[in-house]
Amino acid sequence: MNRKTIFLLLVSILITLSCKKKFVNNPSNNSILKTFVSIDTIRGLEKVGSILKFETVDDYADFIEDTNQVKWAKLLQFTSEKGFQNFFVQHPITNFEDLNAMDENFGQLLNSDGVIIIGNDALKIDLPKKKVYLTALEGLSPNYQSLIIGDTVNKSIHSFSTDDDIIDYLLYGIIEKCGGSDDFNEVSNNIYPFENNTLEYLTWNARYFKAGIYFSVKIKALHTYISFIWADYSKVKFEVKIAPSPSWKAMRMKPRPCSGNNNVSHHGGIRSFTGFGSLGSATNPATRLFSAYERVRGLNGYRVWIRGIYVNSLSDTITTNSWIGREVNSNF
Repeated sequence: MNRKTIFLLLVSILITLSCKKKFVNNPSNNSILKTFVSIDTIRGLEKVGSILKFETVDDYADFIEDTNQVKWAKLLQFTSEKGFQNFFVQHPITNFEDLNAMDENFGQLLNSDGVIIIGNDALKIDLPKKKVYLTALEGLSPNYQSLIIGDTVNKSIHSFSTDDDIIDYLLYGIIEKCGGSDDFNEVSNNIYPFENNTLEYLTWNARYFKAGIYFSVKIKALHTYISFIWADYSKVKFEVKIAPSPSWKAMRMKPRPCSGNNNVSHHGGIRSFTGFGSLGSATNPATRLFSAYERVRGLNGYRVWIRGIYVNSLSDTITTNSWIGREVNSNF
């Protein structure tokens, strides 16, 4: 290859890269979508102005349904480095028993207005109204205020229920007609690890959370403390109520579509938590977490019954007073 040919080849490559760069860094010419930052650890994730965006619906679904919970640590690293202000900046969780409280993982994807961009659409999650509002990314700037207040008089704003499988709408333009099941947020009685100390205690929580584009079943142990978290939480566990048969699917969840067979099961008996939620603060408990279900489609049915277990310094096993959870359409 002679020098002239090499020179022309290099010029061609530089022009191609320049065009691609210009296209990627200018997704829109409006004031809301004013910056663009990419991340190389989560596929398709971008920061567009004050909003997080997944390039495609598949990118978003793959992130949510990745069972490796390190994904949330990667997300936190990205948002911290890029100065992203998530939902909790304006809406801190003050009561974990509130059915309308935002999921502590999912809320990290939403901006302070509860908005995320997936593919070609922007979505606003409104838990108190049990609604998800959607508008096209192309017209987001003039429609942003209508989106966040759910102004459906504006014909550019579409309304869905938090029970709907909105991912199917984004992918196929339809909503799965298969029936859904109610969400729940159940809390146990307190267990007091230290005698004559009622200010420090453990509480267990079982919750099915629905947000239209994110559905989860999580088991938590919450440690309300006076001065510091513990170095070792290995004696804090939970028990899954044994099913009549079989035991290997004592806790079970059936996602939509109803004709599918993509069920999730967990065996009965005493279980250990697999990770931490929030590490706690002066106003919020430290959280041990078990993610039993985390997907982009809601549940047609489930069986979730758990109780808290704590092994004290005398090796005595203490359990909460009753089973918490719920059972809906569980014959599968």
